[in-house]
Amino acid sequence: GTVLLCAGLGTIAVFAILGLWAAIDFEGLFAVFHSLLFAQGSWVFSADSLLITMYPEPFWIGMGAIWLATTIAVSAIAGFALRHA
Repeated sequence: GTVLLCAGLGTIAVFAILGLWAAIDFEGLFAVFHSLLFAQGSWVFSADSLLITMYPEPFWIGMGAIWLATTIAVSAIAGFALRHA
């Protein structure tokens, strides 16, 4: 149970750091994230591209906030459940 509790707390810590980074410098986090997953420059589109107009930056900021909140909530619930099992 201790390992799972620590994993939950570790997940919360990592996502809290990523959330703080996104709040301070979303463009920097966005660039680093995409540079890890895609070939250099292959994820850059013009401002009038279909992908950008369908999913503008505020959409991704909102989705990131939902992802962050959900991950922290599930990790906290799992840690609490393990602590009291």
